[in-house]
Amino acid sequence: IEGSDAVNINTTSGDIGIGTTNVDSNINIGTDGERIVTMGNSTGITGIALTAGTNGIELISTATTDYAVVISAGSVTEGYALNIEANALTKGSALNVSSSSTARTEGSLVNIEQSGALTSQPEATLAVSTAATTVTGVGVASFTGDAMTTGKAVSISADSLTTGSALDVTSSSTNKAGGSLVNIAQLGTTTSQEAATLAVETEATTNSSVGVASFTGDAMTTGKAV
Repeated sequence: IEGSDAVNINTTSGDIGIGTTNVDSNINIGTDGERIVTMGNSTGITGIALTAGTNGIELISTATTDYAVVISAGSVTEGYALNIEANALTKGSALNVSSSSTARTEGSLVNIEQSGALTSQPEATLAVSTAATTVTGVGVASFTGDAMTTGKAVSISADSLTTGSALDVTSSSTNKAGGSLVNIAQLGTTTSQEAATLAVETEATTNSSVGVASFTGDAMTTGKAV
């Protein structure tokens, strides 16, 4: 079908089918020319369903600035703006974000930001959890920066704190027989270490009854508190 003006395919009832017969040939839409290919609308219960076989779904963009892919769900009040399920995984990841760029001078590879000024946030901005009973050597969350020579592997900033903690580590386990709740170890044999393995400091002028560092083990009956 070709035309020198707009071409419309419509029906007053029933479905419009393209490629609905069992013929193993490709279907090409908007594959030539500079075009914006538009699908769907936002009226009522309108939706778009993409289904793929073993070749999967691939999105490719040659954009060099702004956004390559945009997901906008500004009307969502409950549920998920993006939901990923990978229930058959044995290896690999449900979400993989990678970059081989050697020229990145600013910006984060992954940025998660709650920019709305909430007076009360009932849940974490980023929640990571697992139901695994054994997580050997990797942890629930893992941060690796083995090639770093300067800077900070993990940085936490909470400049407006009035109560609470910038870092809170707790466990209510009554069965822990080995291992530390927090483990800080400098395993590399350094001939000259210019800074402490653990540094705790404050610029507070008054530390009433708590001190710069506080260790409490009131229930201990044997062993060493520090």
